[in-house]
Amino acid sequence: MNGEFMKFLMKWRCTILLISLVGFLGIFPFLKMTPHGDAASALTVSMVILTATIAALGNGKHFAIVLFLAVLALLLEWVALGEKSSALTFWSDVSNIVLWVYVIVLLMKYVLEPGPVTADEIAGAISVYFLLAIVWSIAHTSLERYAPGSYSNVDIVESLRMDMLYFSFVTLTTLGYGDIVPLDPRSQMLAILEATTGVLFLTVLVARLVGEYGQMRAEAHKNRRP
Repeated sequence: MNGEFMKFLMKWRCTILLISLVGFLGIFPFLKMTPHGDAASALTVSMVILTATIAALGNGKHFAIVLFLAVLALLLEWVALGEKSSALTFWSDVSNIVLWVYVIVLLMKYVLEPGPVTADEIAGAISVYFLLAIVWSIAHTSLERYAPGSYSNVDIVESLRMDMLYFSFVTLTTLGYGDIVPLDPRSQMLAILEATTGVLFLTVLVARLVGEYGQMRAEAHKNRRP
């Protein structure tokens, strides 16, 4: 039974991560409305961190590193929530960024592996896109906490995380509504780097999928020859 379950996790590990990310993005805006909004937010972040650890299965020593980073991120997330310390919050943000960047690298390695494109690899690619937005949102959040006024129209007390998550997705997709605007040179540079990351990621992903599709068609045509 355990062997079958592990095979299932290995086959669909990126799909599980994607489902948790979609769930997180779907419920995160409503968590502040709950009686214990901060705790609920930390709980959902913890769930995503756990599924990110599952996504690292089968990567040998890299899985051990991800597991360590996940435990550290979880610990700092909950301690910072209880202590209400700006220093702990900063280190919590740093630990989350390091964890997500490491997971992104592993997922990209998995997605760009030679061979037929699987449904789980596609889920991994979409997960990377979501994670890029989350990483950049943490960076924007930390900057606004460190230098208030770096962005316009954000509520640093009640909804900073949500505001920065929204701004991050708008920037990554180069949508640019303009309701939240980077005002500081540092925040402007973060926005430039994030928008560039989004464009480059889509370029690499499309090139990978088109290349593999063309190779699969060429092999299929070759096999049909008499």
